[in-house]
Amino acid sequence: MPMEFAAAIEDEIDGRPLHLYRLSERRFDELEIGLRSSLGRSRDGETAAAFVLWAAEHYRRYFAGGSFSWAFLTDALGLRLDQAALRDLTARGLRKLRRPPPRSSDAGVQYLRTLAAEGGLPVRLLAHEGGYRAALVGLVSDLERLGAGCPEEQALAFARRRAERLPMGYRTEEFHALFVQFARELVDLRGRAPRDLAAADVEIWLDRAEPGWRERLTLRFDGDAARALFAEAMAVRAGGEVEEPLGRQLVREQDGSWRAFVDVAPATRLPTRLMDGIDAAYRRVRLAPTGALAAACPDLILALDREQGGWSATRISGRRTARFPFPLSAPIELVAMADGRLLQPVSLPGGGNVDPAEGLTLWTLAESSDTGAARRLAWAGSASLRTRDPLVWALVGVDALVTCSEGLVAQPDGESTEGRLLRLEGKGRIGVRDWSLAVETGADRTERDEIAAFGAQDGTVRDGRGAPVFRGLPDIAFRRAGQGFVDLPTRRRLYRPGGRGAWRRASPAEGFLGTLDVAADEGGNVGARLRLRIVPPAARFALDAGGEALSVSGLPAGWTLRVEDATPAVIDEAGSARVPLPAGGIRKARLRLRAAAPDGVETLDWQLALPATRAHLAGPDGAILETQREITLHDLRDWRVLPALVGQTDLSLRLVAPGLGGITSPLAVRVHGEAPLSSVRDLVNDLLSHGGPDAELRLRALADGHESPRLLVRRFLGETHLTEDGVFLRTQGAPGDELTLPDLAAINFDAPGPAVAVQNAPPEAMCAVLGPGRWFFLPSLHGQPLRPPRPLVVEPVAGHEATIDQDDRMHAAGAGRTRAARVAAYAAIFRDGDDESHIMALERAIEALTAHGASPSALDQVLALGWVPAVAVRLLMKADVSDLSDRLELERHGARRWAFVAPRDWGAAVAAELASQAASLAAIPALAERAKTLAREQMARRVREILTLRPDLDGHLALGLMEARLAAPPDLMHWLGRMPSAFGDPERTLVRLAAAAARRHGESDLSFPDLRAAAQPAAFVRFADHVNGLIEAPLFVSEVAFGLRAAPQGRTGVQLLRCIHLDPSHFDLALPAAMAWQAMRLSRK
Repeated sequence: MPMEFAAAIEDEIDGRPLHLYRLSERRFDELEIGLRSSLGRSRDGETAAAFVLWAAEHYRRYFAGGSFSWAFLTDALGLRLDQAALRDLTARGLRKLRRPPPRSSDAGVQYLRTLAAEGGLPVRLLAHEGGYRAALVGLVSDLERLGAGCPEEQALAFARRRAERLPMGYRTEEFHALFVQFARELVDLRGRAPRDLAAADVEIWLDRAEPGWRERLTLRFDGDAARALFAEAMAVRAGGEVEEPLGRQLVREQDGSWRAFVDVAPATRLPTRLMDGIDAAYRRVRLAPTGALAAACPDLILALDREQGGWSATRISGRRTARFPFPLSAPIELVAMADGRLLQPVSLPGGGNVDPAEGLTLWTLAESSDTGAARRLAWAGSASLRTRDPLVWALVGVDALVTCSEGLVAQPDGESTEGRLLRLEGKGRIGVRDWSLAVETGADRTERDEIAAFGAQDGTVRDGRGAPVFRGLPDIAFRRAGQGFVDLPTRRRLYRPGGRGAWRRASPAEGFLGTLDVAADEGGNVGARLRLRIVPPAARFALDAGGEALSVSGLPAGWTLRVEDATPAVIDEAGSARVPLPAGGIRKARLRLRAAAPDGVETLDWQLALPATRAHLAGPDGAILETQREITLHDLRDWRVLPALVGQTDLSLRLVAPGLGGITSPLAVRVHGEAPLSSVRDLVNDLLSHGGPDAELRLRALADGHESPRLLVRRFLGETHLTEDGVFLRTQGAPGDELTLPDLAAINFDAPGPAVAVQNAPPEAMCAVLGPGRWFFLPSLHGQPLRPPRPLVVEPVAGHEATIDQDDRMHAAGAGRTRAARVAAYAAIFRDGDDESHIMALERAIEALTAHGASPSALDQVLALGWVPAVAVRLLMKADVSDLSDRLELERHGARRWAFVAPRDWGAAVAAELASQAASLAAIPALAERAKTLAREQMARRVREILTLRPDLDGHLALGLMEARLAAPPDLMHWLGRMPSAFGDPERTLVRLAAAAARRHGESDLSFPDLRAAAQPAAFVRFADHVNGLIEAPLFVSEVAFGLRAAPQGRTGVQLLRCIHLDPSHFDLALPAAMAWQAMRLSRK
């Protein structure tokens, strides 16, 4: 019977996942009966195919969680087979049905997990366990949030995050796509039902209005699973769920300990409350890290777009910013930026420092390992928690005495540098000292309360860990997990001054100073809580006229203040005092400020930002820059600018580049508060790229006619050379002043892969270790990147096959005597040939350098991309979605700026990659008939992924697709995910955007005299001269893209970069309109 069944579906075998065969109840029973009688005698291909079909369906119907065991299958069949035979059956059966072989992991080949995943989602787990159902319902909420037009690439990113908690078999791209399709179907079903219909009635309505709707779903589910999952999914509402873009996580290390990380969502939604204070005129802002976060991940950038009821947030920085180590003791601080200005600090719920010694925090599963053990945990707050998950974790102090009551059980599960983890299961309360939380696992629903504080923060005073304190008692808001914030009613607020003693309902006085615990009353128990640090709203700190003491006012009488180790002073009855400063002057950006309450209840050990009359630059140790200093771009994250207490402060940036004729005119960025220099990292990076490899950028802080010493920023602080004795660092540029470097890391350009460690030695000795290839060194000294020397070419030994994967022409190009010759030779190869292997080899080399933090500009092939932009675009089309942000950075490493690339090159690259993808898919028999359609979908998805990160390229891609005859105007919706709004009437759009920009910058003293477009809409004449450069910059760039003028150099290029960074939202919106206007103008000619 199994053989008969396998023969019957012979014509249906096309490589589809096994759950798509949709075995009926009768066929499933027949297979089971047949296997019981024949599996012991026959194990040919047909029997093996029947076995894996039955096993996958058995898992779908009956798997209820727990460990994976062969007994789950053999007991149901009443057979006893050894594991070797079962593994062989599984492998041959999958091969017979044209499915991928069993998946492998660090734990070995995963036969059973592969079979379980082939069956689709287990219906019993959908009905009863949190992980599977939460993943699907969460994905439905993600799609509802972005609407029916949610791009496929964004939906897949959501699916990857939601599936991280599932077993390994469900964390494949195939299942990510399956989850997305299924979730879209659920969203569509909810949309068909009347909007006023209750969620619980949708299933009944569908049964009556659309009989058979269940059979049309991608994934099968029935019975309890259908009712439980469907009812929950139908209750999701668009825009209802919010999630912070950054969240704290704990990741288990190899030794079982836990390490703290920050996880950054690819896209999410912020509640309006978090962005209070942002002017309504700003529709798009960016969030950049500040404080300790800037030092840990300076490249992190989030793009925020204002929408109904909140803000959409998209991470537009590279893969390295998606998850990075960050201590729990440091606060997560961000700053909002727009129009080239720092607008305000942004604090996220859960972003404050976490100190296990102060109490309890709860954590939930974020990712499981191949064995099902927890690999990654996500912060779940400090309030009582009810969850469908079978387990919850608590982080407590190392020496904390923990108690559990009722049915809650706690088991040790490792330690971190901050505390120890306890794994919780059951229902009851967990307590530490005076802190007690209710926890219920395996519940019928998930509920978690959270409170947050919103109010003015004082940038002058910070707590002991460097986090800003609140100026006055902030507003206290409450929310259920995933929902928006509302004010916490006064009757539910509890307060505990000083962080100790009994909880009170009376709020503290307006002049409160110190630590304040705030909590929500939870039915007579203390629920979600916060620890706040507060200074009175009237508090003022300033230097006295002589600069020898701190003048303080607005503080409660009787408190004793002490700055560093100077003489203390007591606040008088008027709330004022003159607090002496340390002898010898102030040399640090932040001073230690200790304050003791008159009754001795609390002693504060805080930090005081220097209330200076001049602007300063401060380094990683907090010391004020007093003399000129050189740093690398890498170290920019450790520096910050301190504005003067009164007046305006500007950060001056002056580019010095030999290739641009020397010193260019300075640029000024207005500073409105203490800010990390990493907030201008993109501008610094662009300027250095514009200046070339030998450029330097000179930074100063300017205020009231005074300027700070210069901070010189370069890509590298030293130049290395490969000599007959090894690699040396030339420290002062003199041949005799050299320093021998320690061990080196090297990458083989000819066969890119992991870096190889090699001891610095004469080339002959290193050749013996490295083997044949063209080796690129990654030198550094004391953590500082150095300019690499020329590659070391190791020829293959005579009689042995070379390990290179380049053809003779590419190898000859790399042997050129000068960089200019090599770049020209590579450009000629890229321009003349269409060999896919050249592009693939370059892609691997770029990946290797990027993975090790090295600049791809070290590759002559990357510099050659500036001459052959269509090949650069091909690299964008080929990149993995997680690497796309890094590939877009190629414009800063030698490739042509993307905005300067002609539409025809964009279209040609998309067409070439489309043909390549179609040919690859056509070679797969099961996909041959749909190869062109699938390739087109892949390319459309990639185009939308690019535009998510670079909306300014909307016009380039739309025009390129039409020029390559890949899309007519009606088809652009499919390719771009939307119709380019500027294409209907680009001139009107340009004038409207120009008027808005002129209003924003009309009072500024900007001047960009070189950025004048050769042609512009007639209405532009009405704008003031000083804003013409800003509003004409998009037209200027469009002229470059259409070949009407050369790419800007020198001062003009610097002015263009400043315009783009000054008002990025204007440029993003206006450039597509400028491209469309330019195309219409040229077509009329």
